Amino acid sequence: MTSIDKSYFDEFCKIGKFRTVKKGECLYDLERLNDHVYCLEDGLCALISITKSGEEKIYHYFASGSIINFTPAYLTLPSNAASAAFYMYTKSDCKLYEISYKNFYKLLSENAHLNRYIMTLFANHFSNVLYHFHFMQEASTPSRLCKTLLDFSYMSGKRRIVNKHFNYVELSKYLGVHTVTVSRIMRSLKQVGAIEKDGHLIVIKNLDILERYIQDTESLPY
Repeated sequence: MTSIDKSYFDEFCKIGKFRTVKKGECLYDLERLNDHVYCLEDGLCALISITKSGEEKIYHYFASGSIINFTPAYLTLPSNAASAAFYMYTKSDCKLYEISYKNFYKLLSENAHLNRYIMTLFANHFSNVLYHFHFMQEASTPSRLCKTLLDFSYMSGKRRIVNKHFNYVELSKYLGVHTVTVSRIMRSLKQVGAIEKDGHLIVIKNLDILERYIQDTESLPY
């Protein structure tokens, strides 16, 4: 988060009510129109849908510092919208600030800078979802997995580690592949020295190797 992002984020937090939320709680769905925007101070959330067979599909993740659930505040939903319902779920225990739509609208009407910032966030979220689906269709499965590991990694001391919430099950849901496929690719990545496991943590050892597989300049047998 840049200093400007942090400044805007803090402005929204000032009018919110602090909450702690357990992993697996639904923050938004069409049947329970939760009329709130959330400032995610700590944790991980995901925009998902559930298929007819009960499979969870993940479209976008929101990490700490995100402002979430503001898009529904602008939607005019048709009566049959529930047939293609989307949900916002916490993927970890979260700390957040809850803002009613009423107070959200009021703040934006009084502050043009925050209004423009929200529009920028909306455009970025839309662009990220489009890119995710394009990449999921065009790239190989190892390439997609490597990019996901890189996207959700961060420096911790001298090591680059992947967010601890991204276990094999979570990765399989995001990539739309079986957990066995994820396990095989991860094993191959360990064998070539790209990653290592430290307990439940995934540690990225060699960025250059990951980048080569992301670009599909090399194939990874699995």
